[in-house]
Amino acid sequence: MIRKSMMLALAAWPGALMAQAAPVESIDQTEILPELNASNVVPVLKVVTGNHVTSLDSDLNHFITATATNGLRFDVRFHGCEDPKAENIDKMQCRALSLVALWEPRGDAAVMNPVIADFLYKNPLANAGMLPDGSIYMTRYIIADYGIAQGNLLSEMANFVRTATDFTNTVNRTGAAATEK
Repeated sequence: MIRKSMMLALAAWPGALMAQAAPVESIDQTEILPELNASNVVPVLKVVTGNHVTSLDSDLNHFITATATNGLRFDVRFHGCEDPKAENIDKMQCRALSLVALWEPRGDAAVMNPVIADFLYKNPLANAGMLPDGSIYMTRYIIADYGIAQGNLLSEMANFVRTATDFTNTVNRTGAAATEK
């Protein structure tokens, strides 16, 4: 419910998708982030995306929804946190995060599963699939047990946006072709 109201708020504000990414020079790519939380992930998100919103899910876990300048929406979920339900998302001390993009069903599993398998074969670092309800997802898990350089986090996020964009374009072409038949 929180996610739906947040998405409605973003859709109602036309400027939400028009935001521009920050220049890469706005972060120090050599700086080592000792842990992951909103205060050190958001500056990198600003370079990769045009927009982000922090939220709580129904289990009171903090997450960030980001929108890339090309319109791709994805969630940033924190994992391995000392206090996962900390009151302040900026104070969480986490060792990993996942980037998750989710799309509405695009077609029949018999049509989509081979397309997804082919995409994964051509993109071995991608993790994508189809959920039982037909929704399609892509995820990337970033580990920072001993910290991570801002530049590495930037590269991980930028690669995710590129791969997820390629994936959704592939899936959309297949879904549109299957619908036309």
